Amino acid sequence: MLVVPSPDYLGDKRLNAKEALLKTYADTDRRLEKYRLSDHNELTKVEKRLGTRMSHTELITKLRKLNPNLHFEDSMNWPNGVGVYYKDHEGNKKYAGTGFEKGYLPEYSYILTDAADLPTKEVRGWRTVVMRLLKAELLSWRQVVRVFGDPLHAANELWRRETAPFRQ
Repeated sequence: MLVVPSPDYLGDKRLNAKEALLKTYADTDRRLEKYRLSDHNELTKVEKRLGTRMSHTELITKLRKLNPNLHFEDSMNWPNGVGVYYKDHEGNKKYAGTGFEKGYLPEYSYILTDAADLPTKEVRGWRTVVMRLLKAELLSWRQVVRVFGDPLHAANELWRRETAPFRQ
């Protein structure tokens, strides 16, 4: 005879294996939510975020034309990466706060996730690079719109929100 010490295992209160597993998944997902980005669901939509791709060399050419003080170097800490630098008033090299991978960049950044749907890697988009240079005051809004445009399609909600202060 089996003696069960808890009333939770009696009658309809007991979960079958499939229900118990689903409950565990839901509980785990709820606990992991705090580690996800605020725009997590939007940033995981890879196909939507690819937009108009651009090679890193084309991006460098366009950025150099807009600001000749920008300098691009291979990253020592990021394999296949390029760091963006500029010269300050005294001629010192400063990190511009952004970089990107060599090859073709998507228009908008997106994230790759693991089995728990937690971010593991950002795939940097060229608009993210442009936005960071805009925020660092190394580009002007007028320059950005003239050379890169101001898109009005489904993937640009974040772009429009982040660049809103420069539109006035």
